[in-house]
Amino acid sequence: PENTAALTHQSEIFVQGGNYREAQEYLDRIIGIDSNYIPALKIYGELAYTLGKYDKASRYYGKYIRLGEYNDKELARYINILYFNKEYAAANQLITPALKKDPKNAVMLRLNAYTSYELGKYAEGLEAIKSFFEVRNVADTNKIITSDYEYAGKLYSKNGNDTEAVVYFRKAVELDATRSDLFEDIAKIYEKQKNYALAVEYYNQFINSRKGDVASSTYFSMGKDLLLIANESITTADSVNRPVYLKKAGDAFSTVIEISPASHLGYQWHARVLAALDPETTSGLAQPDYDKALEIIEQKSDLTKYKTDLIEIYRYLGYYYYLQFETAKQAKDAVAAEAAKAES
Repeated sequence: PENTAALTHQSEIFVQGGNYREAQEYLDRIIGIDSNYIPALKIYGELAYTLGKYDKASRYYGKYIRLGEYNDKELARYINILYFNKEYAAANQLITPALKKDPKNAVMLRLNAYTSYELGKYAEGLEAIKSFFEVRNVADTNKIITSDYEYAGKLYSKNGNDTEAVVYFRKAVELDATRSDLFEDIAKIYEKQKNYALAVEYYNQFINSRKGDVASSTYFSMGKDLLLIANESITTADSVNRPVYLKKAGDAFSTVIEISPASHLGYQWHARVLAALDPETTSGLAQPDYDKALEIIEQKSDLTKYKTDLIEIYRYLGYYYYLQFETAKQAKDAVAAEAAKAES
């Protein structure tokens, strides 16, 4: 029963048969007998990697690498494990000598790009992903995976080339339709470029693909972009569509309110849309939302953070009630005039 070699072979059989639970039980027995038994460490590391238990995979496979003799393929496996366990610095450190030995190693170039991005080494990461695609585009193009395009997009963006970033994000979604989350990354790039129409288009694609699983921040960003489009349209031939843009912006901020009713932002920005639809404040469309935003903000402990917001709200409400005062005064309604005056 203490025969570690026999127990190890038995665990291998269970692994090959897909019986991972019993394989793990045998491996635990082996490690209990000899925590440095190299063959079991390797198998345990690989099994944990297969099961997505990257912390355990790093621990056992790392010990195997330190104690045993390994080949380049096994080193690559260990670097993969380190990457998935988010040990980016350790992985990146092992990649450098591996690439000196084999500068055209596509797997190492890929992981160099990935880990460099995670470590903030964006220039180095971009060169690595460029070299990776040079190697893969000559041969093995079928081995390009979604995350290759995703990281390329991220690296191009971090290096100030948003045009190429969009190209690669689109390729990622084309390869894997489930990665529709990248539509939001594309939208943010267009936002940064002040191309608000395209930003809205991609926010819509993102929202439509998520089937309701969308954060209020996404609707908030889209609403802001639509409001900017509406305001820009005042001086252009597109001014006829301004009410349409304002309506869509209002819908977006209404959704923000539904998802995050405790935040003042949805109410305040929805009020801005309504104020734009009622520029003379004759109807006071924005008054209820500004009132709600004010109610939420005034409950905050540090009002100095919200000084600009408060000034905006007080200014609107002060003017709105002043107009109410004027209307009541003309109607010779002294009670209503006095009440509106006090509010103003």
